[in-house]
Amino acid sequence: MPQSLITFLSLIGTFAPSAIAPQSLLNPVNAMTMTLAQRAEDPSYPEASALMEQGRQNYTARDFEAAIASFQQALAYYQAAQHHHGEADAQYEIGRVYRKQADFPTALAHYEAAYAVIESLDDDNAIALQAKILNGMGLVQKELGELATAKILFERALVLHRQRGDRQSEGFTLNNLGLVYRTQANYPEALAVYEEAAIIFAELELPKYQAILLNNVGLVYTQLGQYDRARQTYKDGLALSRNIGDRWNEGRILHNIGLAYGQDALTRETQIASSDEPSDPNALVGDRGMSSLANLEQRINEEIVSLYQRSLSYYQQALPIRQELGDRLGELRTLSNLGFTYAKLKQPEQAMGFATTALNNAQALGTMADEAGVWYVLGDIYHQTDETAKALDAYGEAIVLYEYLGDRTNHIKSLYQMGSALEEQGETELAIVMYKEAVTLAETVRRDLQTLPLGEQKLYTHTVEAAYRRLAALLLQSNRVNEAQQVIDLLKLQELGTYLRGSFEEEALLQTNNEGETLSQPLEYLASEYPIRDRFNQMIAEGTELLALRSQPYDSLSSEQQQRRDNLVDQQEAALKSFNTFLDLPEVEAALHTLRHLSPGQVIEPSQLNSLQNNLRNLEQQAVLLYPLILEDRLELLLVTPYATPIRRTAWVSRQQLNQTILEFREALQNPSLDPMPAAQQLHKWLIQPLEEALSAAQAELIVYAPDRQLRYVPLAAIHDGDRWLAEQYQVNHITAAFLSDFRSYVPAEMQIFAGAFTDQNQEFEVAVGDRHFSFSGLPFAGREVENLANAVLGTTPLMDREFSRNNTYQRWDSATVIHLATHAQFVTGTPEDSFVLFGNGDVMTLGDIRDINLPHAELVVLSACETGVGGFGHGEEILGFGYQMQQTGAQAAIASLWRVSDGGTQVLMDAFYGALQTSGISKVEALRQAQLTLITGDFSGLGLDERGAVAIRQRIQETVPQQVSQKLSHPYYWAPFILIGNGL
Repeated sequence: MPQSLITFLSLIGTFAPSAIAPQSLLNPVNAMTMTLAQRAEDPSYPEASALMEQGRQNYTARDFEAAIASFQQALAYYQAAQHHHGEADAQYEIGRVYRKQADFPTALAHYEAAYAVIESLDDDNAIALQAKILNGMGLVQKELGELATAKILFERALVLHRQRGDRQSEGFTLNNLGLVYRTQANYPEALAVYEEAAIIFAELELPKYQAILLNNVGLVYTQLGQYDRARQTYKDGLALSRNIGDRWNEGRILHNIGLAYGQDALTRETQIASSDEPSDPNALVGDRGMSSLANLEQRINEEIVSLYQRSLSYYQQALPIRQELGDRLGELRTLSNLGFTYAKLKQPEQAMGFATTALNNAQALGTMADEAGVWYVLGDIYHQTDETAKALDAYGEAIVLYEYLGDRTNHIKSLYQMGSALEEQGETELAIVMYKEAVTLAETVRRDLQTLPLGEQKLYTHTVEAAYRRLAALLLQSNRVNEAQQVIDLLKLQELGTYLRGSFEEEALLQTNNEGETLSQPLEYLASEYPIRDRFNQMIAEGTELLALRSQPYDSLSSEQQQRRDNLVDQQEAALKSFNTFLDLPEVEAALHTLRHLSPGQVIEPSQLNSLQNNLRNLEQQAVLLYPLILEDRLELLLVTPYATPIRRTAWVSRQQLNQTILEFREALQNPSLDPMPAAQQLHKWLIQPLEEALSAAQAELIVYAPDRQLRYVPLAAIHDGDRWLAEQYQVNHITAAFLSDFRSYVPAEMQIFAGAFTDQNQEFEVAVGDRHFSFSGLPFAGREVENLANAVLGTTPLMDREFSRNNTYQRWDSATVIHLATHAQFVTGTPEDSFVLFGNGDVMTLGDIRDINLPHAELVVLSACETGVGGFGHGEEILGFGYQMQQTGAQAAIASLWRVSDGGTQVLMDAFYGALQTSGISKVEALRQAQLTLITGDFSGLGLDERGAVAIRQRIQETVPQQVSQKLSHPYYWAPFILIGNGL
């Protein structure tokens, strides 16, 4: 048995019940062939027995026409003699031939006829036939999309096989059942039945079916995104199939190896298209030899092309085998994937040839999912060759089919591609409607995304992100700022949900705010957009209705249904077959005319904007909300003020240039010997300078900041206008999205502080979370930090080292107004389950654990550790995730850091922060700003302390902080890393 199968058997049990693998693309295995003892031949009917044997030989030789003729002649003999076993077996064999030819309705009819004959018999041969027929019916129902029915049929067959002790057939049926589970995205059950089947096949030494199982496992690895592992597993199965001469499985595995390479390439390509960092951004930060993001991206693009070329080579090997064997369904899918891959390789002529042939085959076989996929590929090819009208028609065909099939993921992708084609054609208003449809559908999927396979989750998320961003960009270009704001909010919620998903439930995520208002509001449409949207959706509904009517024989329809079908055919020819005809419809033309002549500026006022502006008006200080949105060629800035219409400005900087500057800025910020000023001033020119006049007019004192993507790693307070840091001009309060926080000014309660610290340098803890390993020792300045806090603020409860355990902490902090944790923490890019806070005895609290905590009195949670914040350079969702989870506990706000912080510098900043926080009436965000100013200037007067208090802080600095640190405290490395997330007012 191949080593990878042994490995699979040993590892499959490690998949937890929550493990998710993507939807399988596996073709069904060959139907079972019965042993001679199980066949229905009878010596009394030698002619019929000979015909059955001849039919099976013809079947094996792929002479399907001759096979059907032989089986039908045998069937006539058995029916004339009322030989029920023989009649059922002949009907079954005829159904098997039709199934092999992908004529599923005809196959099902023969299977059902077979089962009707044998169902009432209870001898051993009859039971064997019943189980065999049930398997055949199940495989057909699976191909027809009736998964629940297929599952029931396989389960009934499994009971009968076990009743008879037929281990080989039991293994086959388990394999079929696994196919249904995987298609239903019930991956734990699929893996469980595959394990059972693998044990049986190994026990019976069946290399053919071991190879089939390896193919199945390879598909699991492919959809999990473990492409190298998948390819090796496939290749083990390929070697087995070739060794025994199983050409059918050889063709299938060759196809799936191509699929693994292609999926790998597509995943990387989609990530690059919707992200702002290379595959290994951490290497870029630390590797001086990689001087340019452009060079790295070029190398990655070359790797993607190489993967597509490898994919192509395997499809080219698979296609002649599938054609030789008459595997029509397999041939169709390989043709479709060849068309897709050639399109990706920018070879449209070859792509078109394969896709057109695949479309003809899909329509002949009646497999709608395959047909939809080919239409989507054709849309991409036409889009690539600038044949926009044909591209729109192709995407429209795909949308109708995906709507009929209930495939929301591909429906969203098709809507997005249609919007993209319209945008390139200059049909901005129509593109906005299509993008809105894609985003609206994506919002319905948000809570269901965890049911998708992991690989599809990634592709789905990146595709969805692109739709949100393109929609927001077009709305901003059209000066429809309020609508753009809502889309940006939804994008931030989508990103946050993606980061949190997989580690803990999303059941309460983004549902209501503190006043019970729904947070994720439906996307709003303009009045003039409704006729376009409604007419388009009506056409889609008519298309799906027509598909349903065409799935039934015309003569079986009622006269009303026949008339409706005929009318829909006429309508389809008039509109559904041509998107350009849709554009000419009077109601669509009228709506587009209105949209194109809207007066510039604000066309609607979403309720979210009204609520937000009301909150801004009610604040004690003058506050504004700043949204930056990173696009490929520019940075869009949206400024919401308490009274005026939202303001939109554009900074013309490419995504690549912005990222390069952010990387340079972060590198300088994290090294006090480097000068951050050049990058700090450049970022100020892009982020603040275009808005300076508006900020001045609004007399802004507080910037409520909702950063986008990599800007989440930039402390806004540390950008510089050439004269001053931004911290010297404004308070900065970060939020996860505009309506995730209830922004009102609070009267602070008397401080009751819980403070924990891990200080013992002689103690070292090893922490293993997921596949990551961390080693931490105590922080000596953390102890002084907590001691200073306890001395300065009465009512502080300090816990050190082993006393600072998870249990002791949980028992004490529910009544605290401030929770201060001076210990290590690690928040990891992309994987919230790997993020944690370390207690002084080695306990850990993951980001997922935080959801079970209740902090009803907490106004602030502070993580002052030297490794708080970021475990990599991604999109910054981990920062949002921490801030959001702390708010979910009931805490108003949280403070965390964006990079590895100086232990001694943190002590000084925290001394100053809590000194300022004790000043009567000062807010949390202003206290943080005053602490930052204290380090920048060395002037303690802004903290509101009397001379005695200021002297005490200076003395602590002199006594406890190394001179090389105290002399450099004005560098932003020491004062800028900490950001306030949530309501700091």
